Amino acid sequence: MALPAINSLATAAGCGSLVRDFGRIINADRCFLYVRDPVKRLGQIAALWRRSDSIPDLPDDSYHGFEPEPESLFKDDPMFAAALSGHPATYIADVLDAGDLLNVEFEKTYRHRALVHINLFDEGQLWGVLQPAMSFEPREWSSSDRDLVVKVRLKYAPLLMAAMQGGPWRDDPTKVLDQA
Repeated sequence: MALPAINSLATAAGCGSLVRDFGRIINADRCFLYVRDPVKRLGQIAALWRRSDSIPDLPDDSYHGFEPEPESLFKDDPMFAAALSGHPATYIADVLDAGDLLNVEFEKTYRHRALVHINLFDEGQLWGVLQPAMSFEPREWSSSDRDLVVKVRLKYAPLLMAAMQGGPWRDDPTKVLDQA
């Protein structure tokens, strides 16, 4: 499968295209992109795609402009802590049975059952997290899914780094909903 033909992630609209196209390719229910400035430790949700309006949105408090990442994020979210250390991706087949890979209570706020925490890490810094997820059922992530994750990390981490280094991110988050 070919990755989305996106050459820039400098706008929320470009990020919206990435999450929509990648979400469809990997056959997820929902996909979002969290972008961050690793020096200032500021972050925001840049874009979210949902397959339909029956798929849960992210919690309302997920959408804000760039804000400081709370210290509790590093303690409350083991996947984010792993991302900061350079771990490439975490595959969760079932949130309810993932053990120490995640904090079940923290993940309940995001209303998903299975996910991949894809860490867009480039030149020693975490620039963002791309996260496709399934809402209601567990999912074993196949070898072809894992191959796609590797490709998306290699292709889009440098684009996200360039976008974030290009100046302050000023766009409001983009929400994309597939229409039935």
